[in-house]
This record gives sequence, structure tokens and C-alpha cells, in this order.
Amino acid sequence: MLNRISRSAAVAMYLSIACLFLLVGSIGVAEFWLWGDALIMPVLPIFTSVTTLFLGAGLLALFYEKNRLLILCAVGLVGFITYMLIQIWATGSGGLVSVPLLLTLTLITLTASCFFVPVNTPWGRKLWQYTAAAAMLGLLAMQTLFWFPDLAATISTLTPSPIASADRELKTSNPNAMSIVGVCIFLGALALFLRLRLPEKSRYAPKKILTGALLFLVVGVLVWYVITAQTIRLYTQETEVRIDEIATSIDDRMSMNEHAFMRIQKRLESMYEPFFPKGYEQDLTQFVIDFDAVSGILIFNDQQEVLMHIGEGKNYLENGYLSSDSLRAWLNSGFTSLSRAIIARSLAEAKPKMIVALPIMRDDKRHSILFFLDIREIVQVPQSVHSVPLHTFLAVSPTLFLPMDGGDLTAVSDVEIAQRYQHGISREKSILNSADPGMFYSYVADYSALFNNAQLNQMLLWFTIAFCATLIFASDNSRRLRIEKQRISDIARFDDITGLLRRDAFHDDIIAVGACKEGAKRSNAIIFIDLDGFKPLNDSFGHEHGDKVLAEVGARIKKSLPPSAQIARFGADEFIVHVRNTNREQLDVLAMMLIKRIRMPYLVNGFEAFVSASIGIAESERGDIDPKQLVQLADVAMSESKNAGGNTYRYFVDDMAENYRRTFMMRNQLQAVLDKNGLEVYYQPVIDVASGEMVGVESLVRWQQDGEFMPPALFIPIAEQSGQIIQVGEQVLHHVFRDIQKTPLLQQLQVSVNVSSQQLKRYDFAHFLGSCLRNYSVDPQLLCLELTESGMFEQQKSAESLLERLRALGCQLAIDDFGTGFSNLSYLNTLPVNIIKIDRAFTRDLDINERQRTLVGSIISICKQLDQMVVVEGIETKEQVDMFTSLGCDRMQGYYFARPMPLADLLNYANRDSKVL
Repeated sequence: MLNRISRSAAVAMYLSIACLFLLVGSIGVAEFWLWGDALIMPVLPIFTSVTTLFLGAGLLALFYEKNRLLILCAVGLVGFITYMLIQIWATGSGGLVSVPLLLTLTLITLTASCFFVPVNTPWGRKLWQYTAAAAMLGLLAMQTLFWFPDLAATISTLTPSPIASADRELKTSNPNAMSIVGVCIFLGALALFLRLRLPEKSRYAPKKILTGALLFLVVGVLVWYVITAQTIRLYTQETEVRIDEIATSIDDRMSMNEHAFMRIQKRLESMYEPFFPKGYEQDLTQFVIDFDAVSGILIFNDQQEVLMHIGEGKNYLENGYLSSDSLRAWLNSGFTSLSRAIIARSLAEAKPKMIVALPIMRDDKRHSILFFLDIREIVQVPQSVHSVPLHTFLAVSPTLFLPMDGGDLTAVSDVEIAQRYQHGISREKSILNSADPGMFYSYVADYSALFNNAQLNQMLLWFTIAFCATLIFASDNSRRLRIEKQRISDIARFDDITGLLRRDAFHDDIIAVGACKEGAKRSNAIIFIDLDGFKPLNDSFGHEHGDKVLAEVGARIKKSLPPSAQIARFGADEFIVHVRNTNREQLDVLAMMLIKRIRMPYLVNGFEAFVSASIGIAESERGDIDPKQLVQLADVAMSESKNAGGNTYRYFVDDMAENYRRTFMMRNQLQAVLDKNGLEVYYQPVIDVASGEMVGVESLVRWQQDGEFMPPALFIPIAEQSGQIIQVGEQVLHHVFRDIQKTPLLQQLQVSVNVSSQQLKRYDFAHFLGSCLRNYSVDPQLLCLELTESGMFEQQKSAESLLERLRALGCQLAIDDFGTGFSNLSYLNTLPVNIIKIDRAFTRDLDINERQRTLVGSIISICKQLDQMVVVEGIETKEQVDMFTSLGCDRMQGYYFARPMPLADLLNYANRDSKVL
């Protein structure tokens, strides 16, 4: 799934995670400095904060290849792990925020090891992958424990741990810290996976995407922290209120009891001597019964002898409650006002006791009265309604704590407190008007409400992460769409081989700047450049090297141009240049420079290759010519340069325009005829020399325009140039097949059809021909395909296989106009042709040109030896008939026998003349 994330989105997410870790760590450190232990529990414990700081710094160091900082972060994490292990050994908890301990330590250890091992090594890559996978499993465990706290307690009970034993209560984790730790584990695992997607060299960080994501992350985390801190602050305030309630209740109860004690003191001091203290025994007994807190009374004289004991006073005396050195010293201290003391040995009992002593001054003698109070009746304060159930203790000594919440008031030690409770606060409160304030400790007893709030607040964190991821993906997709749009725009505007403008972009640009309308004093010009000899080079070396040559040509042309000129690739090997504010002299210099630089050698595949250029120039002196039209005129001028042999340049003149106009009109007219299927087919008889009879016909295309026939020599080259020759050839072939299908005479003759080289090059002609033969049910042996030798030479590489496919259909093959093209005699033996047709150029002057007669005789003799039939074209006289008969020619055709004629005339011709020789 992560493989579908783009590199830029992966970088943005990775950096966002690193910055989030730094943000969380910084907030936690700031909390520790500002509040310390002021809260009932930290929102971000200091150990969590330090860990995230190390992780965030390490991820950034890894991204920016700051190896020293990376090692420092790794060492810091190892040191942190060591410190936690020491804390676990010393105190049993180490202040950790996660459950279980093994999971947290394992993940931190694996992450630290990842910082030590380079990710680009095979072993390092596996370590990173396994660590990320382990973190994901850790996330699952952490979230399970977080959302199901009771399950965490069960697991902890069943899992052996140095933290808990059979006689100890288990501590519960900080819910708020668990919520952020769960998110951080997920993000850490994601960062490890993303690091595997990041490029090794490129460190591009999309600033806009990253800025937006970080802004929302900061806002989301701060909102989470403020809400959570406010909740913890509320719980802390409720805890402080609880401590105030307890202190006030103790003061109120003690004040009520002590006022009663002081009244008794006054009565005893004023009692008549004979009745002291026995006269008050009954009242004191009733007093003990009425006051639940008082369990016994002892009265001592000035010699510390017991004068009276009420209630449990005698038992306390006999049980040695006053025998400790500290109590004896306190009793002998000569106190002159109310004094209090706690019986230390009673703290371990079910009913801990304290003593309130008052002096009784009689006749300058100091007697004393001791009231024994049940501490439970003084300090037990019913639990008020709070968001979080609390357990509150009063420190009666540095190591002993007295519960304040009712129930079992057995004092507990500081070690038991540390083992039993995880989170709480301590506050000093003045009680009993003492100069030394009492120290109260209040701890969280039930975490249910805290977990509920933490779970709700964690949803805010997940929403923040999800929104940031969505923002990153949406922004990245938008950025990539812009880049793709620009790339498509560049593809539409620029040629991918040469880097030059494309034709349409070139036209748009010169129109946008008013290129052809910049005043009349100096002309603007379009230079049209076509490469000579590029196609053989491209075919020989391949398109890859051909493209390199085109790119080099484009670079040479661009280097030759003035700064204001514009250049574009017009077609395959064509370039166009627009030059502004120029004149004929400057254009001459520029054209000659272009020709010179283009014909310089090109290094292709270790060889020097050469091409030249035919250049056409069209000027617009008054700026009144449309840019596209100006390009067309330059194209016409370029054609004139190419007709002149290439490697030169020509300016456009009006005569060229007229020729161009005529050609353009003829193309349009021919297309109109083709669309209407308006071409006609004429047939010229082919005569067998031996029998003198017509044995075949050659089909010839005819185009009648406005009642007159257009010369084939005029429109066939235009059709070849425009590509219309393919449609012409196919219409002729369909026409011939229809004639054969309906005409018995043609089914007895060999019908020849001319095939253009364009038909062989541009599509699968053999497949097309086979389909026609099947559709019209024509015997392929009746068909003879005439191909020019120049056309077959152009297709020399594939000619043999193509001709074999045509022969396989059953058709006869003929080389037409032999002797006018390359005249390569070698392919007479290699190509599978049946017939050689000697061009009419050899029939002229044959009777007066002995060398020509010898040459023709040799050609006919070679063909005979290769078992190939020879047909001579252009026979116009009896003398030519006799001469070619003597040379061994097989068949003849020409005006001497018959001109090309429609099918109806051919039928009459056949009926009229059975023999023509």
C-alpha cells in the first residue's frame, strides 16, 4: 500500500512525523519545567517527552544525513533505556507510562538499533522492516490495553514482573500518556516504513504541503494538550479540595472535643479539695460514654501518680501505652497548656490512639489529665462526590501514613504507598492550630473516568493525523496534477526529441507576439528546412541514433539564429524558423550558415554521418500574410530547393505559388473524385509474339474532369506525394475485380494491375489482396501485379518475403518499366518475379542505335536464361515489332496494336481481331 504513495508525499509525511515528535517532546519538557509535580499526573511524562525528542531528532538527522546527530540520538536512546532499567531495578516501575514494560523497552531498543544501522544495506533494510512491523504489533497491543484497561490489569496479574508480587497492588498507567504513546508508536512505525520509500539522494521537501500539514499538526496537538491538561488540572483542583475538606473536618472535630476537655479542666481546677478528683468521677464516666472519640481518661498528680482512671485508661496504662521514652519525656516536659501526642505503637492496631493532655493547676501544683482519643473518630471523613475516586493519607511521620478515607485506618509505610499508587499530589495543611503543618498525600484510586476522557481525547489525535494525511495526499495529488498538466503542456508545446517548439505552439507564439505584423520597413521571414539524406541514415543506424542526429541538427540551427528568432520542429526531418525584422542580405548570410553547419559530420555509433539541408524562405514585407500561409510558402520554396538537388536555398516567388496552387487544386479535385468512386479503368491489350493473339491486358487508371481526361503523368505523381495513391490503387483493383467477375473475356486473359510502392510500404497489401480475391471469387492466376523496380529497391530488405507472399496467393509478378530505375540485374535472380517489362525508353531509336540494341538483346537473353517472360512496352511501328521479335521478346503492347480503351471497346476489339500479328 505504501508503494502507491508518491515520493514527495512520503517525504512530507516523514518530516511531519519527525516534527510531531519534536513538538510532543518540547511540550512535555516545558510541562515538566513549569509544573513539575503540581498536577495529580503529568499529561506528558518527562520520560515520554525525552524519548520523542530523541526520536524526532533522529528521524530528521537520518533524512538530512547528519550522521553525528543520528549517532548522538541513538546513544541518547540507549542511555534512556539504561536509566529506565536502573529505575525498574531500584523502584520497580521506573516511572514508565506504558504497559507492559517489555513492549516499550523492546520498541525503543529496536529503534535505537535502526539509527545505528544504515538503511541502504540489505541487513539494515530488513532490520528497519522488522522494527516497523514490530511497532505495528506493539500499537495493536498498546491500543488494546488502552481501550480495555481491565484487560491490562488481567495481563499484568498473569505476567511475572519485578513490579508486582503477591502481596502488592499493581499500578495503573497514565491514560493520557498511553493515548499519545499509542499514536507515537503508530507514527514511528509509519516513519520507518516511509524511510524505506525515500530516495537516497534527493532530499526535496514540498514546503507548501509540509507547512500546511505542520500547521494543522501543531494546532491539533496543542488542542489535545490543552483539553487534557485542563481535565488533569480539574482533577488536581478536586484533589486539593478533598485535602482541604479533610483538614477542616479534623480541625472541627478536634476543636469540639478540645473545648469539652478545657471545660473539664476548669471544673477540676475549681473543685473543692476534699472532692478532687473523686467528686467528678461519675461525670467523667458519663463523658466517656457520650463522646465516641474518647475511650479513656487518666488523671495524674504532680508526682505523676495516677489519681483516677476512667474507661479504658487503666488498660492503656497497664498495656504500656505510656511507657515509651518519648511519651515519658513528653509527660515530664511540664506542659502548661493543651498538648497532643500520638501513641506510635497503636498505629499498627485497628484503633490507633492519640492523647490530649491538659495541666490542672491546684495550689501551685501541676496535676494533669490525659484524654485517650480514637483517631478514626477524628480523621474519618466521608468521601465526597468527585470525578476521580481518591485515597488520601496524612503523614504522621516521614515513613508512616494514616488513611483519611474511613475503613481500615491501619497506618501504611512509604514503601507500600510507592508500590500501591502511581499518581497523586502532596499538600501541606495547617491542622489543630499546630505550628508544624500536616503533610497530606492524595492518590488516584480509580482510573475509569481518566481512561474515558483519555480515550475521547485520543480520537482528536487520530482525527488530526487522518486530516493531515488527507491534506498531504490531496495537496500532493494537486501538485502532481499541476506538474502533469505542465508536462502535458510541455509535451504539447515542445518536441521530446529536439526540445524545440512543436508546429502548433510555434504558430500560436508567432501569432501572440504579432510576429507577422510588426511594421512594414523591415520584413519578417519564415525559413523552412528539410534534411537531405536523413531517411537512409535513419534506416541504416536505427531510430535511436537518428533521433540523436535530429537533436544535434536542432541544436546547430538554434545556435546559428539571432536571439529574437523562433525555431520549431515541423515534421519528421523538417524545421521551421521565424526571423523578425530582417532583410534579404541577412537572410542570405543566415541560410548559408545553416547549410554549412548542418552538412558538418555527425558522429553516429562510432561513424561519421552526413546530411545536408534544402531550405525555403518566404518573406512578409508588409506583415499582411497569415503565419500558416507564410509557412506553406516557405515549404513550396523548400520543395524547389530539393528539386534543384538539395544543399541549397530558394526564396519563394509568385510562380512557385501558382504551381503550388495548381497542385493543391488538383489534390482537392482528385480527392473529390475518389470520394465519389469516380475513377475509370481502361485496358490495353498485350499481344503474344508467337501466336499474334491477345493474351492479356494491362489495366490503366483514367480520370475524367469536366469532359477531359487528366494525364496520368500529371496526377499520379501528385497522388504519390499526397498519399492518395493508396486510395487510387484500391479503387482500381476493386474496379478490375468487378470487371473480371462479370466479363467472360477477362476471365480468359491475364489482367495486369499496377501496384504503387506506397501500397507495399504503408500497410499489409498481401492481406488486402487476398481478401479481395476471396470476396470477388477471382482466380488469382488471372492477375498479374506490376511493380516498379525502384519501388522494389526501396523495399529491398523486405521485398523478397513480400513477393513470396504475393506469389503464394497464386498471382503473377512483373517488374514494370525495367531499365529506368536502379537496373540492378542481381535481383532478377533473387526476386520471385515471372515477367520483366522493358520500358518504352528502350524502344525509341532502337533501329539506329546499335549499342542500345545490343543492351536490350543482352537483357532479353539474361531473362530467357532465368526462365522469365519478357514484355516490351511502347511498340508503335512495324519495324519495332520485327526488331523485338528477332531479339526474342515474348509479348508486346503499344499503340501499334491498340490504345488503352474502356471495357466495352475491348470486347469489340477482341471480337473484331483475333490476330494482330
